[in-house]
Amino acid sequence: MGEILLIPGPTFLHQSVRTAMGGEAISHVSPEFKEAFLDILDLTKKVFMSKDGQPIVFTGSGTVGMEAVVTSLLEPGDRVLVAETGYFGKRFTLLAKLHGANVDVLEFEEGSPADPEAIRQQLSRHSYKALLVTHIETSNGVMNDIPRLSRIARDNNVLMIVDSVCGVGGARFLFDDWDIDVAITASQKALAGPPGAALICLSGRAQEALEARKTPIPSYYFDLKRWIGVMKDPSIYLSTPATHVMLGLRQALHLVLKEGLETRWRRHEVLAKGLEMGVEALGLEIVAREGCRSPTVTAIRVPKGHAAQIQQVMRRSYQVHIARGIGHDSDTVIRIGHFGNVGHTEITAALTSLALSLTQLGSPRDPAEAIKAAAPYLEQAPPAPA
Repeated sequence: MGEILLIPGPTFLHQSVRTAMGGEAISHVSPEFKEAFLDILDLTKKVFMSKDGQPIVFTGSGTVGMEAVVTSLLEPGDRVLVAETGYFGKRFTLLAKLHGANVDVLEFEEGSPADPEAIRQQLSRHSYKALLVTHIETSNGVMNDIPRLSRIARDNNVLMIVDSVCGVGGARFLFDDWDIDVAITASQKALAGPPGAALICLSGRAQEALEARKTPIPSYYFDLKRWIGVMKDPSIYLSTPATHVMLGLRQALHLVLKEGLETRWRRHEVLAKGLEMGVEALGLEIVAREGCRSPTVTAIRVPKGHAAQIQQVMRRSYQVHIARGIGHDSDTVIRIGHFGNVGHTEITAALTSLALSLTQLGSPRDPAEAIKAAAPYLEQAPPAPA
């Protein structure tokens, strides 16, 4: 068995996705690619759980999707509120400031979600254009209460902009039912596609905001108005897409919907709970507090200075590849991505190798205890796509 990739993206690819990407180059203006791309757009609406939203898919990372949204929807001087619950919330702040927005920030304690009442109170103090929130914070595994925050945004007549790069496809996400205006995700995480595609969904209100801009969008590639034109007619040339990535994404989206979103959400939830129980049985602390833990990524506190060593030992000795924390957490936190095509076998391997690595580093842990604690949950997990 090869290396088990359990970083918070990219994740390992299903064989059918690799096969879809393995052919000769295809013209991006050919009838065949146009047909495939139209299918991608239809599938994208379905994974966002939207009937009426405008899907936009183009070559780029999740950050490219975030910046395109900020560039297109925010004008210099627009007042926005960012709820920062980690590293990628701060990225929203940075992007909004770079593009001239007047940014107010509510920063929440590490491991804690955004406080809806604090956001409600802040939105009532000023006239804001948008609330920018991370659905699942990849840096620490915190999941925000998006439906509640979206109701608050709607009550205050502000656009609800959500970074769900680490959520869509692995965590429950209902674009229409939650009344979201903009959602952003990427191909390489819970959708289990190859890196290189940004996926966006816009509500009617968001499209009206695009049309109501007083100033030109200061970008060619990040101009969502241009991209909407391409989505309506993919034969229009704007920029050459990464065609192999798109074909891989198409197959990955088909696998998501073949499994069924409810089943897929359940699988991620049960596996995450099993991992959580196993980690706690090893005497380790999960960064995200109980009640706001993500089903797609888990951040774990380890003895100070051990994060890099644990990462190295798990990979070199046990072929399990995890990630370290970001920024000030890089020496004290490890992160395990458990999304896409991950099943109980990979969670068992993660817990076993983590326990053995800690033991190898002089902090004895019994892997049997971790597996025993995790087993009641792992046994409930629906199978990953075969």
